[in-house]
Amino acid sequence: MQMYGNIGIQRWTKIIGMLKRHVGATREDILNELNRTEFSLKAADLSCNRRTLEREFKKLKDQYGAPIKFDRIRGVYYLTDKSWTLPLPPELEAQKILALTLGQKIASDIFPSDLSSQIDAAVNEIIKGSDASSCLSLETLDSLKILSDAVVSVKNEIFMAIYEAWKDRKLLEITYADRTGNTDRIIEPHTLVFYATQWSIKGFCRLRNATRTFHLSRILDAKVLDETFSPNEDIIKSVTTDKFLDYEKIPDVVIRVNNDGLRFAKIHTLHSRQTFEPADDCGWSVMRVPAASLEQTVPWILQQQGNAVPVEPPELVQSVKEAIEKLRETCR
Repeated sequence: MQMYGNIGIQRWTKIIGMLKRHVGATREDILNELNRTEFSLKAADLSCNRRTLEREFKKLKDQYGAPIKFDRIRGVYYLTDKSWTLPLPPELEAQKILALTLGQKIASDIFPSDLSSQIDAAVNEIIKGSDASSCLSLETLDSLKILSDAVVSVKNEIFMAIYEAWKDRKLLEITYADRTGNTDRIIEPHTLVFYATQWSIKGFCRLRNATRTFHLSRILDAKVLDETFSPNEDIIKSVTTDKFLDYEKIPDVVIRVNNDGLRFAKIHTLHSRQTFEPADDCGWSVMRVPAASLEQTVPWILQQQGNAVPVEPPELVQSVKEAIEKLRETCR
């Protein structure tokens, strides 16, 4: 069997994965998907033209026996057997096993035990009987430490109900503890998000008739309903570090930071488009943030213990002063 370059295998994997996910895909759909894909680790460009795509289909069918067919009536390519998998060369098989074991390690740290045990069983089944001698040993995996802040605890049964509803696109009936008390709601869990050491849902709340964010640690009870919903792309795309939480944002935030504050700000970003410029006084910089919430910015400033000083807007300055005064009174 003739082997192909790594970019070719990555392109084939992308094509097969797309055909497995869909009933059929047009030539244009596949080309657009490849054109959007970038593998930053190897700087691989998977884009190609129509003629190259036809050659890729021919190689997949002739060299690997891929069950790819073309439906002329619908104008789509499809797999006659979606259980078919692309055989990988030994070096890529080892990379695949390595990626699985690393993912298994990370999953054990952020998922509740019921789900992480399922992941463990699935990974162990996949790599059973494989030659994993070139992969990480158990001792090496034990030395891979993830020392983030403690993950906020969620009961296994609640997490699993939420996970199933998100995975199967089903409505979720929950009892939620917010600032006003406990409320019963029916929600559409469009996204499942791990952010700032805790799991959350961003979805549509039928009680409020609006998009809402729900922290799983505040969900007291969860029940999967039979009714399904369609994914909302606007909600899904809104989940970014700048837009995820529903806090009200204040515009044009200005903060002075010294060298230690500057290093902190570049690691713990307040906004993806924050900028820095030298200040007049030596050793300080001016940090400008397009928009940020008081709920995030005030503790961000206090955490730096004097390495960051609020400048604008006045409500941010006042909020930081009030937080400092409250802390001072508490410590007396």
